[in-house]
Parts: sequence; structure tokens; C-alpha cells
Amino acid sequence: MHSSWNVEDRSPGTDMDFCRLMLCVAVFCGSLLGCGQSTHRHHSPRFSPEQIILVANQVAVKANIDLSKYKAPEVEFEYIEEDWNWAVFYEGIEPIIGNHFTVIIDDRTGFARIVGGL
Repeated sequence: MHSSWNVEDRSPGTDMDFCRLMLCVAVFCGSLLGCGQSTHRHHSPRFSPEQIILVANQVAVKANIDLSKYKAPEVEFEYIEEDWNWAVFYEGIEPIIGNHFTVIIDDRTGFARIVGGL
């Protein structure tokens, strides 16, 4: 019985079939990966990223955190799930385990809290 999947078989027809199969597999896997990602956001934030960074900086300073020891913050809206929350990430300049923190801000209420690191 002749198998087109035999690695030792190098006839032109099987190489082309194999290339087509690999192309189909790549397209299929790419489409699966893209299915879970949505560019459509269910919520429109009330605040701008700039306003959120100002609030996060104030919260950090109020908690006696010296922001000069941290890189410029990164801000994301609904980073983990669609929950109306902003996440402002602060990574320490000095590469030490735990030298980071995040300020989470609820876009609806403005309530802010610090989590992780430090």
C-alpha cells in the first residue's frame, strides 16, 4: 500500500501535497488564534489614559511610593476582562524581583487601589 505521508517518498506530487497540507494547517491555526481576540470593546472609557496616569500617580504618592524609582507607567483599559477597570503598571528601574506595582482604577467610580509588588 502506497502512503503519501511516507517521509522517504520524494516524488513531486507528495511534496506539493505536503506543502498544501502545511499551508492549510497554518491558516486553520491562525484563524483559531484570532477567534478569541476581539478588537471590539463593549465599554467606552470615561477617562483618558493621561487622566488615569495622573490619578494613579497621586494614589502612589499618597501611599508613600517614590515614583522616581520607577519607569514611566504603562496604562491599559480592560486589560484582563471587560470590567471597566484601568490598570496602570509601574516597573522599578532597579531589576529586583517584586520591584513593581499596579494601580487599578474603576472607570465608573474612580475608585483606585494598589496591588502587587513593592
